[in-house]
Amino acid sequence: MTVERQEAGRKTPQQSEIEMEEMRKRKETEEALKQEKTRMAWRCWGRRVLVTPDLQDSKGAIRVTFRLPGDKRTIRQFLSTATLTSLYTYVDAQLIPLNLAPEEDPVISPNGDRTGEAALEKCIIQSEDPNAWWGFKLVLAYPRREIQWEVGRQLSEVEVLRGGGQIMVEMVERQAIAGDDGYTSEDSE
Repeated sequence: MTVERQEAGRKTPQQSEIEMEEMRKRKETEEALKQEKTRMAWRCWGRRVLVTPDLQDSKGAIRVTFRLPGDKRTIRQFLSTATLTSLYTYVDAQLIPLNLAPEEDPVISPNGDRTGEAALEKCIIQSEDPNAWWGFKLVLAYPRREIQWEVGRQLSEVEVLRGGGQIMVEMVERQAIAGDDGYTSEDSE
């Protein structure tokens, strides 16, 4: 082996750092894709198992109008005994891409439980950031107030929803990848 080939085979510390950084970014991307796939599995399962048929003018029902991203609008009635989890799950199901047919939704939750809302709530609580689990906020249109998700809380206990209401769904940006300050420069474009 010639000296030139030996030197060409050696990596400079800068090259090693660049390769390590590329490998780290690849792993982060793979992890983000895995998390999104798992999240979509929960979303589809929720649509099949937790989203109940609309009540259609049932007495004592809470009527809610949702303004979804893309100016889509939907109206839904919930029992007053329904929980915030069912409200959030309904909105979550509205965010499933159209190419994922409801007939293909799983019957068993992604973690193998069959316990309905309890399985979902357990997963959310155990997640890295329960406040970011849903990926959106529910905000009362007027007066503007966020309706925060809570385990087991019934809609009748949420004062701003007692007479129904109009809710805007605001998407929340995912956390920036570690080491990414979110700043874009001309060099990064």
